[in-house]
Amino acid sequence: MTYEELVALVRKNAGLAGNSGISGHIAIQVNVEGEAEGAFYLEFSNGKITVMPYEYYDRDLVIFCHYEEVVEMARGKLDPIYAYESGRIWVEGNVSRLPVLSEFIRRGLSQYEAKQKKAKKGSTKES
Repeated sequence: MTYEELVALVRKNAGLAGNSGISGHIAIQVNVEGEAEGAFYLEFSNGKITVMPYEYYDRDLVIFCHYEEVVEMARGKLDPIYAYESGRIWVEGNVSRLPVLSEFIRRGLSQYEAKQKKAKKGSTKES
């Protein structure tokens, strides 16, 4: 997976969650090491989320990890809090911002699963 593909995956999956539900401003930078190496950020601002392939210098939190952890978090298979506590990711900055990312991922996964159920229900027709 390339860096560009990784950022595109995160952006797409962040879009599934829709509104961030955050009234203030939080910026989380993700530094990816190894394959797909690079930095990108997620900015939660007044209910909107932005994912951009750049560093964010006035960030609240930086997450250091490998691309596998980013993919698993983006797909809702790895909770950021669990990843931090188990040593799969390292963080620097305001760790109290990590639950914001965790909740956002959970909400995105719930909305994705709801859309899948709706699509599956709509595709089954009675004879």
